[in-house]
Amino acid sequence: MMKIKLVIIINLIFQMASSQNLLNTSDYGTWEYIYNGEISNDGQWYFYHSEYKTALDTLTIKEISGDKEYKIPNGKEGLFSDNSRFFTAFIGNYQLQIIDLLKDSKTILDNIQNRSFSTDDRFLILTQRGKEAPNLLIKHLGLGTEISIPQVIEFQINPIKNEIALVMKNRGEFSVNILNLNTYSLNSIRENKGCQYINLVWSEDGSHLVVLESKISDSSNAQKILHFSGFKNKKIKLDSFTALQNQLIEDNSLDISPNGDLVYFKCTPPTNSSESIIPNGVQVWKTSDKLIYPMRKINNLLEPPPISWVWNSSTNRNSQITDTIQTQVIKINNDYILKYDELAYEPQYKYVVDVDLYLHNLNTDESKLLLEKQKPNEVFIDPSGNNIVFFKKNDWWVYNVTSQKSINLSKSIGLSFLDIDNDRVDKKIPFSKRIKWVEGENSILVCDEFDVWKLSLDGNRKEKLTNGREIQRKYRLFIDFRNSKNIKQNIVNLQRGFLLQATDENRNSGYFLWQPQKELKELTFGPFLADQIKWNENLDYFTFRIQAYDLPPKIIFYNRPNNTLQTLFESNANQIRKNWGKAELLSFTMKNGESSKVCLIYPVNYDPTKTYPMIVSIYEKQTERMHEFIPISWLSGSGFNPAHYALDGYFVLMPDISYEIGNVGVSANEYVNESVDFAIWKENIDREKIGIIGHSFGGYETAFIITQTDRFAAAVAGAAVTDMVTFYHTINWNTGQEEMFRFEDYQMRMGSSYFKIKNKYLNNSPFHNIENVSTPLLLWSGENDLHINFNESIRFYLALRRLKKNAKLLLLENEAHVIVNMDKKNYLSKSIKDWFDKYCK
Repeated sequence: MMKIKLVIIINLIFQMASSQNLLNTSDYGTWEYIYNGEISNDGQWYFYHSEYKTALDTLTIKEISGDKEYKIPNGKEGLFSDNSRFFTAFIGNYQLQIIDLLKDSKTILDNIQNRSFSTDDRFLILTQRGKEAPNLLIKHLGLGTEISIPQVIEFQINPIKNEIALVMKNRGEFSVNILNLNTYSLNSIRENKGCQYINLVWSEDGSHLVVLESKISDSSNAQKILHFSGFKNKKIKLDSFTALQNQLIEDNSLDISPNGDLVYFKCTPPTNSSESIIPNGVQVWKTSDKLIYPMRKINNLLEPPPISWVWNSSTNRNSQITDTIQTQVIKINNDYILKYDELAYEPQYKYVVDVDLYLHNLNTDESKLLLEKQKPNEVFIDPSGNNIVFFKKNDWWVYNVTSQKSINLSKSIGLSFLDIDNDRVDKKIPFSKRIKWVEGENSILVCDEFDVWKLSLDGNRKEKLTNGREIQRKYRLFIDFRNSKNIKQNIVNLQRGFLLQATDENRNSGYFLWQPQKELKELTFGPFLADQIKWNENLDYFTFRIQAYDLPPKIIFYNRPNNTLQTLFESNANQIRKNWGKAELLSFTMKNGESSKVCLIYPVNYDPTKTYPMIVSIYEKQTERMHEFIPISWLSGSGFNPAHYALDGYFVLMPDISYEIGNVGVSANEYVNESVDFAIWKENIDREKIGIIGHSFGGYETAFIITQTDRFAAAVAGAAVTDMVTFYHTINWNTGQEEMFRFEDYQMRMGSSYFKIKNKYLNNSPFHNIENVSTPLLLWSGENDLHINFNESIRFYLALRRLKKNAKLLLLENEAHVIVNMDKKNYLSKSIKDWFDKYCK
C-alpha cells in the first residue's frame, strides 16, 4: 500500500455561508481582483488597482487612519510625491489627475504624455502634446500657478537642484537651456545656428551635463559632444569633443560617469565598401554565423554594430573601448570597466550565455582576462567601484580592483550556495539572484538554501543572520526594482534593517523584518500567498497583499514605529460569501521512494459517500499556485478556472512534477499517474471520469501523457509542443532565435542536442507516439502564436485526423500564446468545460 503523509490541510480562512448557496453563471465576471500599489512616505495613504472582467478597472487611493478615499476609473501609473502631499495618476492614455491630499482638491489635465515631480516636490513637470513638438508645463503644486514652455524637444531634471535642462525649438532653430524652477528664469547655454541637440544627461551630483550636437543639413554629419560643468558654483564651463571622421555618434548613446569627467558614447563604424552588395530581398544564412539571420535582423545586427568609446573631458583624451561585434560594457569606476563579447562562444544554445570578462584600464587602454566562461548576470559591481563580486565554481568570490586579487568568500562555510538539485539546467543558479551591499561596511549579503549570510569582502568574517535551516524555512533577500520610492534596492543599512521574503515546503509564505540585536520580526507568515509588498523610504511603513484559494485578496498594513498590523482593504467584501470549496496540500511517497506533493481542490458540498469526476491540471510544480485566488469568470486567458469545476461537482488535482533530464515526458507521465492513483486512494473519485488539461509546457505534457496511458476520459492541450524533433528545428519568429536552447538548457529539459540523444527525443515526443492515443483530445492555439508555434497544434491535429482519432482543434484568429479577446476567452472556456462535461460527467 502507498505510504501516505498528510502534510497540511488548508483551513478556510473565513467561514463560508450555507452549503446550499452556490454560485451560478450570473455571478461570473462580477468579482474583482486587486493589485497593491504604493504607500506614501508618511504612512498616511496607500493605493491599489481593482481589475474586473466585465467592468472598468479602477484605481483607489485611501487614507490609512481615516475615511477619505478617491476612485479613478481607468486610472493607472499612480505616484505619490515624496513629501506625501500629492498623488497623480493617468486616466486612460493622456489625461492626468492631480490630487492634493492635504486640501482635498482634484485637478484634471488633458494631453499629458509624461509627468515627474521636481527634486523638492514643489513642482510637477509635465510634457503636453503640441502641434509640432511637446510643450513643457511646469505646475507649482502649492500655489496652483503654472507656466508653459512651447516646443520642448527633450528635458532632464537635475537630480540635486531645482532646475531643468531643456532642448527647445524656436522658429526652426534649436537651443540648450537651463530653467531655474525657483525663479522661473530661463537661460540659454548653447545655441549654434543650423544645429540640433539630443540626449541630455546629468551626472549623479547634478554638476555636469552632456548633450549631442549635430548639424542639420551637413552631409558630413558633423557632430560634437558638449560637456557643461560648473553648475554647483554657477560658473558654467563648456568643453567639447568632435566626432571622428566618417563615424556617426549614435543618438541616445551618451552616458556620464558619477564624477562627470568621463563621457561614454557609441559610434557607427564606416561601411566597408569592398563587401559585395547584396540586393534587396536576398537573405544570406551561413552556418558559420554566430547568430542566425532572423535574430540578427530583429536585433539590428545585419549592419556593423556601433563601437563604444570614452572621452575624458578633463584631459580631452578619447579611446575606443570595444572592438568586437557585440561587446558590452559594465562600468566600475573612473579608471576601469568590464567588457565582454556576447557572441564569443556562440552558438551556445543556452538561456544565459557564457562570456569572457575583461578588466579594461581606461587610462592605459590595456585589457586583461578576469573571468572565463562566466555568466554575466552573476557579476556585481560594488557601488564604490572598488570590488567586483561574482559567483563561480559554486562559491561567492570577490576581486579587488586596487589589489587585483581574488578571494573565495564562502568556501569555508561548508554549505552550497548553488541550487544544484534544481531539475532545470538553466535554474542551477545561485540561491541569490541578486546580492545586497552593506552600507558603511565592506560586506555583502547572500543566501544559501535557507539562510542569509553576511560575508566580509576581506574574506575574514562570515555571519549567518537567520536560522531558517533549523526550521526548514527559506529566507530570501527582497528586492523590488519597480518600487517608485527613492530607495537603493541593492544597498542595506543594517541599523534600519532589511526585508526578507520567506517560504517553506508546506507552501506557507510571508515577510519578515531583520533588525539588529533583535529576533526576526514576522510581518505575516501562513497558509496563503503573501506578495506585492511595498514600503516607504525609511522602512517604517509597509503594505502587502495576501490571498488564498478561498480567500479573496486583502491588503495589510504594518506600522513599524507602533508595531501594529491592520487589514486595510478586503476585496469582494460586498459579494455574498458562498461555498467556494477547499484546497488541501497533501504529500505522498512514490514507488521510487521520492516524496511528492499535490494540491487537491474539493467539490463544493463534498459528500464522501458520493463519487465525483476529477480534472488534473498540470504544469511543473502546480502546488506553488494553490494559494492563488482566481475570480470566477469565463474569461481566463488559457480557458481553465479551477473554481468553475469545484463549483460544478469536480475534484481538481494539481500535482507537482519532478523531472529527469532527458526524460521530461516520461517523468511527467510517472508523476501525474502516481498523483492520480494517490487522489483516488485518498478520496471517492470516479476513476472512469478523469480529465487532464495543460497549457504551453503543460499542453506538451498533456499531449505526451495521453500517448502513454488510456486512463483519462478526456484531455485538453493548449498551445502545446507536440513534435520535439520539429520544434527543436523551429525558429521563434518573435525573437529570431532557434528553439534548440529550450531543449538543451531550458524548460524542455533534454540536456543535450537532438543529434546526440535521438532516441530520447523520439521517446518523449507526443507526435512520435501518436498511434497510441485513444483519449478524446481538444487542441487549441492562437493563430498568431509564435512563442509555441501554432503549427505544432495543426501538425498534431492532422496526424490524429489521418489516424481517425477523436479530436478537435480550436484555432483562434488574431490571438497569440494567451487569449486576449473577451469573446474568444469566453468561447474557449465554455468549449473546454463542454468537452469535459461530455466525457467526464
